[in-house]
Amino acid sequence: MNKLLASSLLLVALSIFIQAQEHASRPSATPVPRPTNTPNTAATNTGGWVTFRSDEGQFSVLIPETPETKVETTPSSHGPYTTTLFILRDATNIYLLGFVDYDPSFNFNRRAELEANRDNFIKGVKATLVSTQDRVVDGYSTIEFVAETADRVFTSRVMMVGRRPYQIAFVSNKGVDDSVKRDRFFTSFKIANSTATNTPVAPRPTSSTGPFNSGQSYYDQAGVLFNQKKYSEALDLYLKAVQANPAMADAYYQIGWIYNDMSRYNEAVNNLKQAISYRADYAAAHNELGYALHQLGRYPEAVKEYQTAIAQRRDYASATYNLGMAYLALNNRNAALEQYRILQRIDPARATKLFNQVK
Repeated sequence: MNKLLASSLLLVALSIFIQAQEHASRPSATPVPRPTNTPNTAATNTGGWVTFRSDEGQFSVLIPETPETKVETTPSSHGPYTTTLFILRDATNIYLLGFVDYDPSFNFNRRAELEANRDNFIKGVKATLVSTQDRVVDGYSTIEFVAETADRVFTSRVMMVGRRPYQIAFVSNKGVDDSVKRDRFFTSFKIANSTATNTPVAPRPTSSTGPFNSGQSYYDQAGVLFNQKKYSEALDLYLKAVQANPAMADAYYQIGWIYNDMSRYNEAVNNLKQAISYRADYAAAHNELGYALHQLGRYPEAVKEYQTAIAQRRDYASATYNLGMAYLALNNRNAALEQYRILQRIDPARATKLFNQVK
């Protein structure tokens, strides 16, 4: 099992431990300045807390005050990785969030790394595990656990979003019930594509850090594996392709398709929206995005995507069928029958399939 993720997120745990004990100096590494074009922002919330947003981290959270930001890039045998931490300590508690970005060549077992991170976190703060459970939070696989020392309680959640691990932690004094603050902090944490606007923060096209055709090379290799139905292996190469050339709409589309196949719908939404951001007339991406939204129960949004796909590609049978199914989910039988009538002309087999659902 590879330990890079666990080791890098262990910095988060050690940061908590250092501040909680109040006797050690700051880490010696010099923080990397944040890019000026991806600012973190905070707005006052009516409850007295602020809504903190990180464009680079693609998340938002409620927190008592704007946290301190630390960014550190570390070399490793797997290429450099960057750890970003957001830390706040008030009179009684510590609030902490962090995420890690890897070199695109680094491959890892997501589940094993999440477990290793939990175990190393507990070891780093010299605590004892009290409870641990697997959860699905906003569509993402998550490990949530509680650990204790003689005087502190550590509640933490680790989740994997695509290739980026996130950690959120709340540290409180043992014997003091701060569950209201803890729950507000945890439940307010949202990855961008599951916030109220349902709009992820998508990077704009930039030049590749390597040869421009390096993204195409990864894409071509991934296509071979995809056609062999080796989707997991293909996914890793498609992710490398968009790292090398962030404007590859076709790669984002295939990533979204694979995530849908894996039932990882939130990640599919994120990548398919990125595909569309680079090619607005990408009918297949709109149809696939509609499918992901449909599976998440976001039916009105799914309807809009299917309608867009059909407007861009006449007689698009798959999108027409999907639109009919979305109308059924919204209990709009008449609209579903209208799609059935259209399908009778362009795809009788799908028409029959949809009619059997309408009956």
